[in-house]
Amino acid sequence: MTVDYGLARTTPKPPPENPEAEASLLGAVERVAERGEALGFQTVQAELAARSELDEVGGAQFLVGLMQNVPTVAHAESYASIVERTALLRRLIQAANEIPHLALTREDAESAVADAQELLFAVSESSLHRDVVPLEIALRRFADQITARGDDQRQGVPTGFEHLDGKTGGFQPSDLIIIGGRPGLGKTSLALNIVWHAAVAAHKTCAVFSL
Repeated sequence: MTVDYGLARTTPKPPPENPEAEASLLGAVERVAERGEALGFQTVQAELAARSELDEVGGAQFLVGLMQNVPTVAHAESYASIVERTALLRRLIQAANEIPHLALTREDAESAVADAQELLFAVSESSLHRDVVPLEIALRRFADQITARGDDQRQGVPTGFEHLDGKTGGFQPSDLIIIGGRPGLGKTSLALNIVWHAAVAAHKTCAVFSL
């Protein structure tokens, strides 16, 4: 029996990419590096030459053109975001192409599903940034985020404690909040009050796990 899954039989689209953004990002990196950083035109040229890839990319003149064609390094972060987004989409397409192979070649459906989930998880995990920064920098970034929210904004889930919400703006997505203290100081009571307020007052879905 032939099963028609209803997939559109059209000319396949090219994979997501943005060569202009990639070139601008490389050029911006080289221009910034030329101002005193360790990475620059000479180091990139030497590395490509050592790998016998300099001629393949277009030679030294191509590297010079990258720097000359960047209007401003101020947009380097935007270039990087575009490059990262298209790379993530290409990884997603690769994972999606591997999943049908799992379904067609595996006898054990549970292991096929588990491997498919692992493929998708690897794609999402690759977009996470786990850069370790000094505490001073982390606190400054956090303070900047609070300042950007404004005095009266509550962008996160409120805790029910006005003074705390005023300082933090509520719980933010992906936050891991650790409440520390000696036994008997009320850590559990505080946590349960926060959960109650999030569930009842803010109408959020909550779960409590206790050892």
